[in-house]
Amino acid sequence: MGARRREKKRVPGRARLLLWVTESGKSQREISALLGISEQYMSQILAGSRGVSLPVALEIERVTGIPVRDFSGIPRRVPA
Repeated sequence: MGARRREKKRVPGRARLLLWVTESGKSQREISALLGISEQYMSQILAGSRGVSLPVALEIERVTGIPVRDFSGIPRRVPA
């Protein structure tokens, strides 16, 4: 039998962000301040009730290292 390639399953950005928030030990207040967004917007992103805009996705990538492309609706190629 030939070896089957296992495809990596992509974890959505929101789930990765939620994990990062949990593991960081920082409060949502601290993280929202780092991202330059309101606590309410941060809560909505984590709950999945609000999408992530490109500028916020770029800040999330800068602060957490989670790639912009992991947030649905954000173009895979970001204009320079």
